[in-house]
Amino acid sequence: MVSYYVKRGYIFFCLDQTTFSLKPYVTRGWFLRGSRPVVEFNWTRKRFHAYGVINGEKEHYRFYDEINWRTVMDFLRYLHRRYPKLLILWDGAPWHKEHHVKAFLKRHDIKTLKFPPYSPEENPTEQVWKTTKHAAANTYFPDEETYRREIRRILHQKILTKMFKYLTH
Repeated sequence: MVSYYVKRGYIFFCLDQTTFSLKPYVTRGWFLRGSRPVVEFNWTRKRFHAYGVINGEKEHYRFYDEINWRTVMDFLRYLHRRYPKLLILWDGAPWHKEHHVKAFLKRHDIKTLKFPPYSPEENPTEQVWKTTKHAAANTYFPDEETYRREIRRILHQKILTKMFKYLTH
């Protein structure tokens, strides 16, 4: 199905969104035996969200304060300006099914396919989020802007995932 659209000039992307919390993402680490490591963190619920698309050659990311159909529409407009013929592979999130989003997709001839339900491991964008969060793990960020800058820096390293290994089975 993907090759059918790609042959007709559509640019193919996998899309996903994630949430970054100001509370540190803590992972395992190496410490001296007998030491008592201390993880500094903010007592806050502040967070921000990111939308991202990848296709093995290109990546695009944008940050938002919330996830809803309006932010999906904003991200789709951003992509559509750059790539008028889009094919997007995404999950079945409720904001993807909202009638404003469906109308926008139809009006601009944006094709969509869905990943199987409950299969985040199939979405290569999920792997980018996992790698990004791991790269920023165990780090104290004093405020949201500092954290956003670090996430941008990590994402600008272009952690491209070889997509076709995901899509050929």
